Formats: sequence, C-alpha cells, structure tokens
Amino acid sequence: MPRGGARPGSGRKKGVSKVRATSQKAIQLVSKGKQTPLEYMTGVMSGEIEYDENKFKAAVAAAPYMHARFQAIEHSGAIAAKHEEDLSRLEKLARDNAIAASSSDQELDELEQRVLN
Repeated sequence: MPRGGARPGSGRKKGVSKVRATSQKAIQLVSKGKQTPLEYMTGVMSGEIEYDENKFKAAVAAAPYMHARFQAIEHSGAIAAKHEEDLSRLEKLARDNAIAASSSDQELDELEQRVLN
C-alpha cells in the first residue's frame, strides 16, 4: 500500500476560510443584540459590566474561536537613515535655533516667567 502524497478529497476545501466563518458568527451574535467574548471582557475591564468569574472564564475560552489574533509584523525593508546622519542634522538645527534665540533672550525670559507663574 503506497504511503504519502496527495489523496483525492483530502485537505482544506477551497473557498472555506475559518476566519471568515468565525467573523460571520460574531456579526450574527452582535446583530441579535448579544455580546461577543471580547466585548464582555472589555466591559468588565472598564467597569461597565459586573465581574462574574464563570462568565469571564467562558469568555476567555471562547475568544480565540470568535476573534482573530493579531500577528506580529516583521519589518522586511532596509533602514535608509543612519544614526550619525540624524545626529548631525539635529546638531545643525540646534545651532540654527541657538543663533535665532540669542537675539531675543529677553523675550524668552519673559515667556519662561509667564509659563512658570
């Protein structure tokens, strides 16, 4: 008897998505006026809903079946800016601002006094 390889009728059927099916179930629950597990947990967390240990445990257990999990995003692009270039730009900006500020030190002192008082 041969082993392995593709067998007719095996595997996930084309066009069926678990995420789509579960999100449709969540939409149906919400349209019927019922809470989703995530809504219940956030309601308890914000203090809008009274905490019930059994309901909370059930919501935690049901949440993975109703709500998609966020996935970590991996950065695949190259970093264009270099640290040294950014530092030199910041130093230039600081020098330019220091020159502009030195001409109006009295105005800056008055503004600082107003802010402190």
